Amino acid sequence: MELLRLCHQPIVDFDELAKVIEQEPALSAKILQAVNNVFYRQWSEVTNIRRLLVVLGLDRVRQIAVTTAVHQFFSGFRANNETFVTSVWVRSLFCAYIAQDLARLTGYPVADEAYVAGLLHRIGQLVLLQNFPNEYQDVL
Repeated sequence: MELLRLCHQPIVDFDELAKVIEQEPALSAKILQAVNNVFYRQWSEVTNIRRLLVVLGLDRVRQIAVTTAVHQFFSGFRANNETFVTSVWVRSLFCAYIAQDLARLTGYPVADEAYVAGLLHRIGQLVLLQNFPNEYQDVL
């Protein structure tokens, strides 16, 4: 959440972003995984998180942070609902990428908002499952 707060500031300090990311192993791993993408192959030898953040850009870092935070939320559900939660996660991630692409294609100025909206579009189902596990299980 701290990373998301920092990403939305008008002036971003990449050193401060790097400090937050280095404190969260899952987020650091996602950043390194993104840099290992073929598109960023020339930077694969760089191990300094700050430099990698500059290479990836603020929008991509924000997307990774949101996706990681939502994934951590999804992973907090009981094992007996694993199939449903996995289905919601996969569909939400798919919808996020489609929403982002549609935003870009239509000229929507903030494609990241569309990504987040797609990612969270089924979050209500998880809230119901968390708060009313027996009743909602019957509905499922």
